Amino acid sequence: MEGFNIGETPCNVNTEYESVVIMGTAALVKDYNLKEIVLNKIVEKYAPHFNGTKISDTKIEGTGVIELIIKELTGKYYK
Repeated sequence: MEGFNIGETPCNVNTEYESVVIMGTAALVKDYNLKEIVLNKIVEKYAPHFNGTKISDTKIEGTGVIELIIKELTGKYYK
């Protein structure tokens, strides 16, 4: 089974994971031009077939974009 490490006994089973904990501050982005840039980057990465298509003003204004200022970042994994 993918994601599980099966041991030789029922008590010897574990789950693979990756996690990250971020400490810092978050704030809503209010600058229209910055929101447009960020949303276009998301389109570029996750929907490249729409890259270059204009996002409507209504969608940009109605979408919340959150800026994270990272003070501390830790991560761990088990595979």
